[in-house]
Amino acid sequence: MSDHQSSGHADEDRPVITVEERSPKSPRVAFSLACLGGFLGLHRFYTGRPWTGLAMLLTLGGLFMWWLIDAAVLLTGRFKDGEGRVLGPPRQLPRHEDRRPISKDEK
Repeated sequence: MSDHQSSGHADEDRPVITVEERSPKSPRVAFSLACLGGFLGLHRFYTGRPWTGLAMLLTLGGLFMWWLIDAAVLLTGRFKDGEGRVLGPPRQLPRHEDRRPISKDEK
């Protein structure tokens, strides 16, 4: 029997760490563009969302309502680029020595 099949539960006991893929676009630049010309959709063009940028341009940011919502989402750090990735650098994972499996007693 191989190491992977020895107990059948070894992988189930380890915590799963997921890493969200992040966009290389800067959230600060996007927020600055939203403040300066958000009603024109500048931040959406910057983040690779040209069709919604054009819609914002033609409607003056959805009569400013869409623009205000985008500004709030940018402030919370959850604005996504054209590929669905959250703006900004990747979040750091804990160092390897800081990670340890959770024992059954701790659950």
